[in-house]
Amino acid sequence: MYFLKKNALNVIIFVLIFGVIGTIINLVVPAGSYEYEEYYTIDGEVSPNTNGTLNALLNDSVNNQFVEKAATISQLPDSNILQLNISTNSRNDISTVKSQVDNIIADQGYIVSETNGANSYQTENTILKIFIIVLSLFVGLIVGLVISLLNRNISSDEDFEYYLGEKTLGTF
Repeated sequence: MYFLKKNALNVIIFVLIFGVIGTIINLVVPAGSYEYEEYYTIDGEVSPNTNGTLNALLNDSVNNQFVEKAATISQLPDSNILQLNISTNSRNDISTVKSQVDNIIADQGYIVSETNGANSYQTENTILKIFIIVLSLFVGLIVGLVISLLNRNISSDEDFEYYLGEKTLGTF
């Protein structure tokens, strides 16, 4: 109990310092990824294996440029509507990927009569940011406890009384 009484302020200071450092690190962490969604209405019939063919072409020409899969095309059941989903880490990549997808669709001989439902939104890295702050607070707690454990200086009358079990008559 005496340890906590003597060193609580030092431990709290280290926790706060490392908490501020964790918060500053979160300012540098990327905001998250960007998601884009759009629907293409194709003129004429769309074969059932169109989905697989277009995704194979996407993997060969578009997705191999990115670490994670950037674009996927899926066909809505029993319709001639294709859904494009793009997921990237940069907003600038969306237009590049979309133009490549448009070229692939045109090269396969499909004529797009209408595009709609173009939605773009950003997903946050909240779990990562919370983890960074909690980790930095925990590291601050550990550092504060270790430094306090290593500090065996007698700096007050209370330290003298605690460690030696004697009363002090005076200090100078």
